[in-house]
Amino acid sequence: MPNVSLAWVYRDAPKLGLKGYKPGRGRNAKIQFKKTEVLNWLEQQKLL
Repeated sequence: MPNVSLAWVYRDAPKLGLKGYKPGRGRNAKIQFKKTEVLNWLEQQKLL
């Protein structure tokens, strides 16, 4: 798996089509991604 910064994941991945989920409320709630969706997205991007 490629190395990307956490900041990139939070900032740019949603712009490129990787949907995150925010299970909590507020600005401190962490964005989470489903592993299967990440792997499928990586394969579509030809990064894996």
